Amino acid sequence: MSKDECKTFAKRLGRSSDLLDRKKLTTMKKRLDFVYQSRLHNADEVAGAIASYCAPFSDVLLWSHGLVWGDKTQQPDAPADWSHYGAWRRKQGATGGLYDLPGQVFDSGEQRELVQGVKWTLLTGSDAILIPRPTRVLIHLSHDDLISVHLSQHSDDPAQSGRTGVEADRVAIEHQSPDRGHSRAGRKLLVKNLGLGSLQ
Repeated sequence: MSKDECKTFAKRLGRSSDLLDRKKLTTMKKRLDFVYQSRLHNADEVAGAIASYCAPFSDVLLWSHGLVWGDKTQQPDAPADWSHYGAWRRKQGATGGLYDLPGQVFDSGEQRELVQGVKWTLLTGSDAILIPRPTRVLIHLSHDDLISVHLSQHSDDPAQSGRTGVEADRVAIEHQSPDRGHSRAGRKLLVKNLGLGSLQ
């Protein structure tokens, strides 16, 4: 999916042009932050927890909107993570790189593929956003090792926020970085909601 197609997808959901600005997500009621340190040794588990938090959905857009480290998915001598990511994208039908085709839509039967897309995004360090339909949550993945979850309801309980489907097991992330200027309370809430390891 092209950049323009990603924008059109987002606008159909009633999201304004400031969608990619975490500070201006005024339509969402709560923001929860979690920090970690690259490279994630358990990226599969973390990606699974993030993907399950989008459920239930009819479809979900994974939009890699910021390529701080460039796009190495088509380089023959790319680092291993980028090489695997490029091969996975081609297997999914991508005919170009991330600059030309930064978005991918997964339907409700493609949970496994969504997990893989999130995993490779985490491991290669792109700035990305997950936009599920219906949109009860927006999830930002940042190159600076920050996961931000924006909830459309005040509830801290994911079950009361309309979440059903797979409940993520507790996921421990090693090498956490607590001194990132983010709310400690917010990090604790994210631990509860996503099942991620706590920051000490």
